[in-house]
Amino acid sequence: MNVRPDLRMSKAAFIEWDAGEGQRCELVVGRVVHDAAAIAGSRNDRHQIGHPGKSYTAGAPIFLTEVLSPSKAEIDLGDKAAEYLQVPSLHAYIVLSQDEPKAWVLERTGSLFASGPAVVSGADAAIGIVAL
Repeated sequence: MNVRPDLRMSKAAFIEWDAGEGQRCELVVGRVVHDAAAIAGSRNDRHQIGHPGKSYTAGAPIFLTEVLSPSKAEIDLGDKAAEYLQVPSLHAYIVLSQDEPKAWVLERTGSLFASGPAVVSGADAAIGIVAL
């Protein structure tokens, strides 16, 4: 993904914003992040699903996961993780490697998340989330 430092907006503005045909984007700490690998016609985002009036935001998510690509590792394990961990309803954030059987797991214990992710790796490994 490419960060466009000149393109910043609020969450509400981002939900209403149209990046243009073939553009997939995320909002990370107020910055718009473009997915350079997006292919026109293969997207399934808020502008193409075709459900008028449907909200595409989760009010109180308890579990979030990302599939990591090398170009966005710093964002998924850095700024984005820090923002997600501030969501009061969130119990677990998991980042999965696409290149190997490996995951970075951040799970809430009581009212706090650990200071860093637990790394789970190997084809026989399992991830157990207590809240789920």
